Amino acid sequence: MDLSRFNSVAEKLVAGDELSELDISELSSTTNLLRLGALADERRRRESGPRVTFVRVLEVALNEKRDNQKIPDTAGEVRIIGCPDSIDNAALEVQRIVSLSGQVPVTGFRLEDLVSLCANEPDRFERLLLNLKRSGLTGLSEVSVDSQIDVIWIERCVEAGIPINSAVIQDTELPADVAANRIKGWNHNYGIQVFSPLPKKLKREPTTGYKDLHRVALARVLVDNIPSIQIDWRLYGPKLAQVALAFGANDLDRVSPFDTLENGRRRSPLEEIKKNILAASLKPVQRNCRFELTPVNLS
Repeated sequence: MDLSRFNSVAEKLVAGDELSELDISELSSTTNLLRLGALADERRRRESGPRVTFVRVLEVALNEKRDNQKIPDTAGEVRIIGCPDSIDNAALEVQRIVSLSGQVPVTGFRLEDLVSLCANEPDRFERLLLNLKRSGLTGLSEVSVDSQIDVIWIERCVEAGIPINSAVIQDTELPADVAANRIKGWNHNYGIQVFSPLPKKLKREPTTGYKDLHRVALARVLVDNIPSIQIDWRLYGPKLAQVALAFGANDLDRVSPFDTLENGRRRSPLEEIKKNILAASLKPVQRNCRFELTPVNLS
């Protein structure tokens, strides 16, 4: 893909024109990461300016006993991890964790796991959503793009007032352009706030930084119906996360809610993330799972 083709695609993006199949194919196969990254960075700046959001997450496994230990109020989200074994137990677990969370909102579960739990029966699924909402669940944690779940289940969540926070990729085998095309078919009214294009399941043979940044940049260029491109801070680490901010990413997930200096750290998690975002000449803004923003003390 030569410079004139990149410029042509850039003009389409600025004008809000639809990219052709040829445009998408050439962007997906280009080896010129810097030019692709420049396109993604320009789109990110138009979408969100210099702001980079991050969320401090406390993960709680299903049936994990916390001995009535309170959730730190520094968290912006308590996220329930795991798949419930029944509709009733799902609601009971949400109730228990909500009772410990104080003012911190609680999310949990993958959409496809809950649909499977309900044996793909709409009535059972609607009853489950109603029970989860009554128990205090703020929203579902995620939907996996590679599950190819029917959008009717997303629509049922919207109707029930249970938003889905993020679209994620579980497996590295799903090409970034294929994932982006699936997401582009989703209605922006679904309210999904972030797309996380780097896989949640890391294989024994790790991907390269080049491929990771290519996926991030391509996601930002192709996905225009979800506002934020997200990097998992805990899974991919601060170095890749910081570089990804120059390749279209504008949201960081799973920052620790604890401000202790553990494992020989020189800085607390909050200080670390502030430093990395500011070093990229961007503005850190803390959020919760509802995307309610909290200004960060930059001193």
